[in-house]
Amino acid sequence: MTSGQPRTHHFRPDIEGLRAVAVLVVLAYHAGLPLTHGFLGVDVFFVISGFLISGLLVRELTETGTIAWARFIGRRIRRLLPAAILVLGVTSLVSWFVVPGLRRLEIGTDVAGAAGYVVNWVLAARAVDYLSSDSLPSPVQHFWSLAVEEQFYVVWPLLLLALGFACRRLRRRPRPAAVAVLLALLAVPSFGYAVWLGGIDPARAYFVTTARAWELGVGAALAVWCAGRAAQPRHTAGWRSVATAVGGWLGLAAVVASCAWLPADAVTPGPWTLAPTLGAAAVLYAGWAGAPGGPGRVLAIAPLVWVGGLSYSLYLWHWPVLVLSQWAFPGLTGAQKVAVVAASVVPAWACHRFLESPIHHSRALATRTRPVLALGLALSAAGALSAVPLVQAPSPFRTSPLVGARPALSSLGAATLTSPPSTDPAVYAVDDWQWLTPDPQLAGKDRPAADVDRCQVDRLAEEPVACRFGVPGAATTVALVGDSKAMQWLPALQALAPSRGWQVVTYGKSSCAFAAGHAQNAGKAYPQCDVWNDRVVQRLTLDPLTW
Repeated sequence: MTSGQPRTHHFRPDIEGLRAVAVLVVLAYHAGLPLTHGFLGVDVFFVISGFLISGLLVRELTETGTIAWARFIGRRIRRLLPAAILVLGVTSLVSWFVVPGLRRLEIGTDVAGAAGYVVNWVLAARAVDYLSSDSLPSPVQHFWSLAVEEQFYVVWPLLLLALGFACRRLRRRPRPAAVAVLLALLAVPSFGYAVWLGGIDPARAYFVTTARAWELGVGAALAVWCAGRAAQPRHTAGWRSVATAVGGWLGLAAVVASCAWLPADAVTPGPWTLAPTLGAAAVLYAGWAGAPGGPGRVLAIAPLVWVGGLSYSLYLWHWPVLVLSQWAFPGLTGAQKVAVVAASVVPAWACHRFLESPIHHSRALATRTRPVLALGLALSAAGALSAVPLVQAPSPFRTSPLVGARPALSSLGAATLTSPPSTDPAVYAVDDWQWLTPDPQLAGKDRPAADVDRCQVDRLAEEPVACRFGVPGAATTVALVGDSKAMQWLPALQALAPSRGWQVVTYGKSSCAFAAGHAQNAGKAYPQCDVWNDRVVQRLTLDPLTW
C-alpha cells in the first residue's frame, strides 16, 4: 500500500477488531452482565457500516459519475440475506414448539417483517420498549438494526445516483464536497428528529430509521472526509499523527465507557449517543490515517479479528438462541444465560463457515446481478412464508364453538358471575377443566372501540379527533375525554347510551390526562398534550352538535 492513498477499500483488521468490541458488548448486555448500555454496540455497527459502504459508493461516484445500484444491492444480498433467512426459518420452526400459543401470531408477524427488512417499523408501531419489557421479547427483535441498515443500503445509493445525474446535467464532475452537502441535508435533521422524538416517545425513537439515519451518516461523513483528502503516511511523525493516535484511543475509550457508565435514564438515540458514534469514528479515522501508536494494533490482534469476522452471524444467532432457550427452560440463572449466549458461537461459526462466507465470496455469483436479485426476492419470500404456520397457528385452548356467546354456568369461571358466586372454579381438577369461552387467543383482537376506530391519537398528535357512539343526534351528548384510563369507560357508556338516549363523543390521546397545567410524560415536558388539551376545551365550549 502506498502512502497518501485512502485505505477504506483494503482489509482493515482494526475494523474487524472494532466489530468484535461492538458485538461483544451487545452479547454481554443481552446475557445480563452489568453493562447498562451494552446495546450501544449496535450504534457502533451503524457507524462502521456508514463508513465502509459510503467509502465504496463515493469512490464509485467520483470515478465513474454514477452508481451501479443493482450491482451494489446484489452484493448486499450475497453478503447478508442467506444467513439472515436461515436464522428466521430456524427461529420460526423452534418457536412453533416452545413459544406459548398466545405469542405465536405476534412472533410470526415479526418474522415476516424481518424477512422484508421492515421489522423496525413493526416494533415501533407496537410501541415495544426494548429496554424495559416485562415479558420475553420477540426472538427476532434484534433484526430491527439490520432493517435500519438495509433501508440505508437501498436509499443512500439512490440518492447518490440522483446526485450524479444532477452533476452530469450541470456538466460537473461529482466531488466529495457535493456528497457532503447532501449528507448534511439528511443527517442533521435526522439527529434533530431523534432528540425531539426521544423526548416524547423514546420507545418509538429507538426503532425508526428516521431517528437512526444520522448514525450511519456519521460513518458516511468520515468516508467523505477521507475521500476528499490524502491519507497520512503510515509512520508519519509530528503532532498531527500523535493527535490522531490519541484521538483513536479516546474514541475507543468513549465506546467502552458509554456502554458501561452512561446514566441509566439516558435516552438513545440522542445526545448521549454521540459518545459511541463519534468515538467509533475516531477509531476508524486513526486506522485509516495509519497513525502509529493508535488503537489499531490492539484491535488487530487475532482473537478480536476472528470474533469480528464472525460478528454478523454471531449477532444473528445469539438472540433467538437466548430467547427461545428461556421459553423452553423458564427461570434460567444469570450464569446459564451467559452459557447459552456463549454456546451460540457454535451455530454462528457453522453458518459463517458453510453458508455466509461461501456465498459472499462466490465468483460465480459476483458477476450475475439479475440472478442474485431474483435470489434475494426468493429468499425474502421464503423467510416470510416460514412465518405462516405461526400466524395461522390454531388455538392451544379447548374452546366452545359458541365463541363470544354468554358462557353457561358450567363453563370455567362462569359460576363466579352469579350473585353471590355459586361455586369456586378452583375446585375443578386441572385435568378436568371446562371449555374456555371466549377463546383467549382472541384477546389480542378484543380491543375497545376507541382503538379499533383510531379514536385515540398518538403522543405526537396535537389535533383532537372526535368519534361518535350511541344515539346519533340525541338531545344529550356525553363527552369522554382523556388518555387510555378515560377511554376504558367507553364500553360502559356505549352500553348505557341506547337506553338513556345519549350520544357519546370521545376525544382520546395517549398518555395525556385531561387536566389543567403543564403535562408531563416520563418526567419530561409534554407540550403536545398541552396543545391538545387546549384545543379540546375550545371544542367543548361550542355547541355539542358541532363537536
